[in-house]
Amino acid sequence: MWVWVCCGAPSLADADVRLLLANETPYYRATADSLRHHLGRLAPGISVSIHSVANDWPAEDVLVSIGSPALTELRARYPDRAVLHLFVTSDFWREQSLRDPGLGNNTAVALDQPPQRLLTLARLLVPEAHTLSAVLGPLSSQHGAELSGGAIALGFEPRIGILAPGDNPIATLWPLISATQITVTLPDSADFNRAVARWLLQLSFRAKIPVIGFSRAYTDAGALASVYSTPENIGQQGAELVAERLAHGPFPPGLLPPRYYTLATNATVAEALGIVLPATAALQNRYAAALQEQP
Repeated sequence: MWVWVCCGAPSLADADVRLLLANETPYYRATADSLRHHLGRLAPGISVSIHSVANDWPAEDVLVSIGSPALTELRARYPDRAVLHLFVTSDFWREQSLRDPGLGNNTAVALDQPPQRLLTLARLLVPEAHTLSAVLGPLSSQHGAELSGGAIALGFEPRIGILAPGDNPIATLWPLISATQITVTLPDSADFNRAVARWLLQLSFRAKIPVIGFSRAYTDAGALASVYSTPENIGQQGAELVAERLAHGPFPPGLLPPRYYTLATNATVAEALGIVLPATAALQNRYAAALQEQP
């Protein structure tokens, strides 16, 4: 266990915030460090401790899990306490909620982006595109209707395919990619993501079709751009929720979308595709404005 105390005004000095990490993976630790940093600014004087195992903590302590294994551990130990869960996917949350209906009384910040954010980035970077494709897997297929509706709202003609286990990725991907002007990819299971990413990027580059991804790794590997939330982003939102909890009462229950996000672009890919990327600050401002304009 490690303990930090953020020194300052003593207004909330009696509160203790307990962070349970799933393990010592760097991105879990970075999320915890971000939460500690931002909470020190928002609520000086709060004690923040990091734990690898759940203990018998006082009822007044604020409990936060980081990572899905930490969520299940805290739910098993404290089924009746309101807990904040960070660094979990929306698919995991929905799956756990079916097994554990009481989870809906807890609060979580989704790691993955709403599909509309990827679609908005696609429209911003390739404004002349009329057709948009996506290949969905076993988990992401449940977002098909939302993705299709969002694409239509932004003026795209969506063409969405489903890749089932055992399907030939090339046979599914190529007809979609070659018939559209831009493609987006949503996160799915780790196995699906690995199987699809290689072929999606190779085939789209061959067809000179830009890809909008969901991670920095996707952009580095050949996507034109990605939108995603970093551990810093998630930790900042976690700190704000904890500060609101300490000042005003219970967390808002349910799954929340990530409040903060990061954009990444690949200048080499853009040049190869003949796409002119805005400067970083301009892109961020235009993207934020485009999101604000949506209902």
